[in-house]
Amino acid sequence: MTDHHGDGDGDGDRAGRESANLARHLNGQHPSTVLLLARHAPGGRPAASAAELTGADDDDLTLSVTAPDGAAGLRLALPDGPDLRGRIEALLKATRAALPDDGSVPLTSLEDQMGGGERGPHGPGRR
Repeated sequence: MTDHHGDGDGDGDRAGRESANLARHLNGQHPSTVLLLARHAPGGRPAASAAELTGADDDDLTLSVTAPDGAAGLRLALPDGPDLRGRIEALLKATRAALPDDGSVPLTSLEDQMGGGERGPHGPGRR
């Protein structure tokens, strides 16, 4: 579920566990967030009808996306940030900022938890 490869000191294993835990959490608790990113993040597929996070590393998210033209893999580049969760939060905020501010794309469950895009339960220091 991750693109990290072990380098003999356990970093790859730790990164793999973090990626798997993150995918399990986002897919299970925040599927609306995963679908929003699949549709609207730079490089996304606007026609996506379903999306599942399958992996994450320091550079990008890997998703499996279903659209009318079929299923496909999708990689979304992550912006710079202090850690993986911070990078995903930054991607979500940037994606939201690029959307129309007319309410046509409702907030996702994670954005609701974050307080409409502000720092909240998933902010710094929370794992």
